[in-house]
Amino acid sequence: MRDTPIIYPHHITLPQDLRKILNTIESHGYRAYIIGGCVRDSLLGITPKDWDIATNAHPDVICALFMHDKNLKLIRTGSKYGTIGVCVGKTCYEITTFRSDGIYKDARHPGCVQFVADLAQDIARRDFSINALAYSECDGVLDYVNGVCDLHHRHLVCVGDPQIRFSEDALRILRAVRFRATLDFEIDSQTKDTLLGLSDLITTLPCERVRLELDKILVGAYAGKVLREFAQLFAQLFAHFANQPRESYARLSSTFLDNAQHIDRLDSLLPIRYAWILSGFDKEMGATLIENLHFSNTHKKQILALLTLLSLTPPHDDVAILKLLARFGAQCVCDTLGIWTLRCGDLGTLPQRVRTLAKNACYELKTMQISGDTLKALDKNIDGKIIGKILQQLLDEVIEQKLPNMREPLINRATKIFTQLRKSHK
Repeated sequence: MRDTPIIYPHHITLPQDLRKILNTIESHGYRAYIIGGCVRDSLLGITPKDWDIATNAHPDVICALFMHDKNLKLIRTGSKYGTIGVCVGKTCYEITTFRSDGIYKDARHPGCVQFVADLAQDIARRDFSINALAYSECDGVLDYVNGVCDLHHRHLVCVGDPQIRFSEDALRILRAVRFRATLDFEIDSQTKDTLLGLSDLITTLPCERVRLELDKILVGAYAGKVLREFAQLFAQLFAHFANQPRESYARLSSTFLDNAQHIDRLDSLLPIRYAWILSGFDKEMGATLIENLHFSNTHKKQILALLTLLSLTPPHDDVAILKLLARFGAQCVCDTLGIWTLRCGDLGTLPQRVRTLAKNACYELKTMQISGDTLKALDKNIDGKIIGKILQQLLDEVIEQKLPNMREPLINRATKIFTQLRKSHK
């Protein structure tokens, strides 16, 4: 690491609100830079999702500068680490005072931080060289750690000693793998050897943080390559969250190698890719993983539905397709087509038939050419539960192609069903 930076005259277009925040800090005699992933992404031609600011202004100063602006909202939850959030509408800019970190107490957070006056000291605590670049409109890109060169050569290198960086924050192990999966950066040999040697540390991380990194890895453009390259690490991670012993690593590693061969052929949607991975494990282990990885209720429901579908034989006729569409919904059945193809090979005309029926056929009550109001018009005293039973029977017969989804035939059939029900209750 250099004492003085190489300065590159790159120009990064900043959001107007961000420029105002930087100008406010600088106009009061302080230095302020955008830093980290937003600089990296900008230099790669990627629109940053977040913008972070580093400054020599103390957090109390930042609060004082912005607290009276009614158009801004301050978030102080990270103030003990030197971070103040300045929010403009729904966009929040994190402003962190230059700092050096104390000893990390939990392989995730420093026990204390010390504010420093020098940008170089702040750079020295960061994870990878490509994330340790600073930028200001006056200076351009400031590079203390060869980050620009590493970006150009697509290398992932730790800032300083990898042993220290990964021991400080074990999530950096998964972040390195994520950059490999999303950007296809080559991990420096010393960095890679160290992260593999310290892989046990990932089992100490909160599952929510682990799953967020896994999410990004699995939908990465190079997910298959990474699952193969780090099969042992993923086996260790999944074994931990499935409460499996160390002896299971070799078997699970083999499963990852098998599934990784084809994952890139699937749509890059999280439920689909998780379902593909989990389908390689036994049912009990899959259920444990789904529970322990703390998916959102929506994703959990989608993954379980996909796994259920994968346990079934692909449908052979239109009635079977319609029954699946009725049970699981069009999106889920269509999502399963890619996995069925990997499992079973060429599905012939099945994908087209599924999509056509999903778009045009009736397999839900809301698309039937009859409603509860129609049935009430036949008999104003008809009970709501009876209406529900009749509509469901009508839908079942439409799905089984015993009855056309046309108003007149549906009304005639509903009348017969209602008459039969009324007789049976006398």
